[in-house]
Amino acid sequence: MIVALCLGACGDKDKPLKPQERHAIRMQVGLRVTEIYDEVCRWYNSHVDSYEKNSFDEYYLTPDFLKLRNEARSIGAKKSEIPATLDYDHWIQGQDYAQVSVSVDSILIVSRDTAGVWITLNNRGVRPLGLLMVKTSRRDDREANWFIDDFVSPDEEGNYAFSEKEALKEYNNAVTTAHHPYQTALSP
Repeated sequence: MIVALCLGACGDKDKPLKPQERHAIRMQVGLRVTEIYDEVCRWYNSHVDSYEKNSFDEYYLTPDFLKLRNEARSIGAKKSEIPATLDYDHWIQGQDYAQVSVSVDSILIVSRDTAGVWITLNNRGVRPLGLLMVKTSRRDDREANWFIDDFVSPDEEGNYAFSEKEALKEYNNAVTTAHHPYQTALSP
């Protein structure tokens, strides 16, 4: 699943990467994921009893992924519900947390601006997790950097099957395309 997401999101398909480029990108992506999750773990491990809002989504998600999450949050608020994809913390893959740690297991470079990263998240047990990383610029960044464009969780067999981004798209589309019972009767 994460490989399919990477292939669907990749750019620069026409120019093959040279081995040294692939190695340099792998190092950049690995350093960026480590930087991101060092900050995430530091926060969770020092704020165990705190409900203070953190802003990892704002700092580390692509603008498109962040927009989908915000749309789902807004739709859910209007319906007085929490979408299932937002009813847990994707950074720690749960609602509760203890001592959190992460290790990077492998990195697949798809293109100059797309990579799949497999990590192991330790939080009240070991959880594998896939990250779709995309190199992009954000609002106030001068240079492009690597941001998370999806969290992909494995199914019971260990296949990476659940894409948070795809689930958010489905939720947002289902809600915005659903017709109110009176809408058809009142339409011209």
